Amino acid sequence: MKEIKKRLGFRIKELRSFLGLTQQELADIAEIDKKTLSKIECGYNFPVQSLDKIAEALKVTLPQLFDFEHINSSEENMKKYIIENLEYLQSHDITIIYRLIKSMR
Repeated sequence: MKEIKKRLGFRIKELRSFLGLTQQELADIAEIDKKTLSKIECGYNFPVQSLDKIAEALKVTLPQLFDFEHINSSEENMKKYIIENLEYLQSHDITIIYRLIKSMR
């Protein structure tokens, strides 16, 4: 259970940062205390009662909130996965990925 708490905390922090939210902002939206959110992000607490609200505030589904695969994957494995799956994408999706990568360089 300890490892799940750590991964979930990391994932929540990752999604919060992606949305540009502070801990206080996310705590306010999810209607929880900022200290509680901090403990969740550090992997000390598991947000049993507020899980739905946190996912909703982060604009993800519960399965997406528990998507830890990229956390455990090496950079090499992620690159390999991307390359292997490019052929299955539609033209529009390839354009989006191209623009995303281009904007990061």
